[in-house]
Amino acid sequence: MGAPWTQRRCEAPRMHAKRVGSLTSAVFVWMSLVALGQSGSDPTQWTAQEAIARAREQHADVRQAQLALDLAELELRAAQAQGIVPSVNLELTPPSLSSGGLSGDVAGHLALDLPLSWGTSSQISGSLGLAWNPSTGEWGRSTWEVSFSQSLRLSQPRAASKNLRNKEEAVQDARVSLVAARNAVVRTTVEGYGNLLNEQVLVDQAQADVAQAEADLGKQKELADVGLAAEASLVQARLGLLDAQIRLSERESTYTADKERFGRLVLGTDEDYALVSLKLPLDTLKKEASALLTQEGLVAKAVAQASEVRSAEQAAVSAQEAVQAARRAALPNLSLKATMGDVGWQVGLSLGFPLFSPTRDFDVKIAEAKLLMAQDKLAAAQENVKDRLLTRQTTLRAALASLDRLPMEQEKWSLDETVTKAKWEAGSLSDEDWQTFLEDKRAFATDADRRGVTLLVAYLACRDGLGLELDVEEWLK
Repeated sequence: MGAPWTQRRCEAPRMHAKRVGSLTSAVFVWMSLVALGQSGSDPTQWTAQEAIARAREQHADVRQAQLALDLAELELRAAQAQGIVPSVNLELTPPSLSSGGLSGDVAGHLALDLPLSWGTSSQISGSLGLAWNPSTGEWGRSTWEVSFSQSLRLSQPRAASKNLRNKEEAVQDARVSLVAARNAVVRTTVEGYGNLLNEQVLVDQAQADVAQAEADLGKQKELADVGLAAEASLVQARLGLLDAQIRLSERESTYTADKERFGRLVLGTDEDYALVSLKLPLDTLKKEASALLTQEGLVAKAVAQASEVRSAEQAAVSAQEAVQAARRAALPNLSLKATMGDVGWQVGLSLGFPLFSPTRDFDVKIAEAKLLMAQDKLAAAQENVKDRLLTRQTTLRAALASLDRLPMEQEKWSLDETVTKAKWEAGSLSDEDWQTFLEDKRAFATDADRRGVTLLVAYLACRDGLGLELDVEEWLK
């Protein structure tokens, strides 16, 4: 016969303790081996400042914006050089070949051309003809000419300088776009960095939940071995462990995917890395955010300086000039040309009168309609920018209010925990409801930790929209 029931009841805990001890030793040995295997390959540590600097360097939007600025500056310098340095062309004409043999001399023609931004169009040109003298064996001057031409269309008197103005405005717009691209990268990097840190906290919590569920299952097994736990309690503990393991797997998958994406797109690396935790000076940040919201005139100034508003203004100015040109279409055109050369000098003046055009009235109406459209687009751009800025201010206010009420919410959760735990210990609250409460409390704690980064992102977005310099380094020390 087997041992008495009382003896089996006493031996069961000892046998289970041996199994637990063996398992613990095996786990300890395995963890030691893993630690030894990884001791020489610690992941690279990235601070928030380093992540921002790396993102600014390698982000595609920043590179494209920088290239666009470089291109705009090159086009501006080319346009400026065109009105300062003349173009030079050389044409050589050898003797011609005919049925009678070679005839003619070797001739050359050197021409200089310089367009100027005067009036509608203006140009200075010069030419020098050279011929080869076989008898002397030298080049000799054959012809020369210097000319100046000026045309003035009274309907468009400043058309020649418009191209240069457009190039200058393109450079300014490209600079604004580059700053906007850099600021956007900073904001997304800070937000992504904070989200990854929060996801890491969620993974740590899930790992702790798995450890607790394993401990609960082990306790239920011990009780079941000595007949003090029902099968339903053991099944419930196993279900709790499975739930915790599934939740851990989900959070680890999300964290791994987001971490790989952040490393690839922001840090430009596929290697493993670790993020250094953030410690934000929340009190100072709250004061600066509140002060930013109370400054007057920033929204109006930011609306006027916004890139899309400036583009719409330029379009409206061009449309206004088109209306004026259409209304002045009947004004005469003046052309002047002065020439000096080896045959003497000559000055010619001509006036052109566009007496009648069947589309002249329609051209005016079309230009006026385009002007109305441009003005409407300008008003819409101003309204869109203003609405976007006000929305960012609203988001910043909400982030401030969320942090301000955090102490009250923390006190409320603390009191709720005291009351709920008393109910659970008294048996009036089920284990499932108690676990649900603890999960909700942990979710609140995670959200509370995220609020600091949320305020920083909202603060940076508001400064960016208002055209102010981002002082992110001050908060990430």
